[in-house]
Amino acid sequence: MRFTKRITQPEVFLRLGLGLTFLWSGYNIYTTPENWLGFLEQLPAWLIDPLTTYLTFEQILLAQGVAEMVFGAVFLLWFVPYGIVKLVSFIVALELAVIIWLLGVDTVTFRDIGLLGATLAVFAGMHWKNRR
Repeated sequence: MRFTKRITQPEVFLRLGLGLTFLWSGYNIYTTPENWLGFLEQLPAWLIDPLTTYLTFEQILLAQGVAEMVFGAVFLLWFVPYGIVKLVSFIVALELAVIIWLLGVDTVTFRDIGLLGATLAVFAGMHWKNRR
């Protein structure tokens, strides 16, 4: 009975969708960074110039890919403490908000806005779970 009560919670479906999305995008960024170079090249020079002083575009993308796979795993693994899920959902929401702000509105922005809403919903859910 408890399992079916838990599985119907919206949080489960939000975490499943976010987890699979970030696992896939992280894996894709990590294995084919050349497909993602265009996104880095769209970023403003004031952000890219200091980064590329120390790292190549490929190194930045490999780190991004690993981070996104970790974020995806945190969303998917049910035994991760709520505080960690809350922190990761905040970091991901911040990342998505910065992407939307820096890259502006284009043909894929609607996906980023939807993911931002989902991560904020998970963040809010974790916030209220910690208060109970």
